[in-house]
Amino acid sequence: MTREELYIEALEDSKSILIERGGYHSVISGGYKIIKDLNTQKIKVMSTIGDYYEESEIEFFLKNGWRNGINKLNLEKK
Repeated sequence: MTREELYIEALEDSKSILIERGGYHSVISGGYKIIKDLNTQKIKVMSTIGDYYEESEIEFFLKNGWRNGINKLNLEKK
């Protein structure tokens, strides 16, 4: 899966919320956020750590997909 495919999968996920800001779009679900910079087209995944987001390992999501990746990571936290 490519970064763009992962972003599209997140956009289409019914459990995710889209936030549109001036220069970027982000999709949030289950403590994770995927961000696409509309100027550079760069895509990254962030995870919540307390009250803020920290960049997460995108390779895990590229291998497992958006929803499946979130579910697996949240199960590991329990």
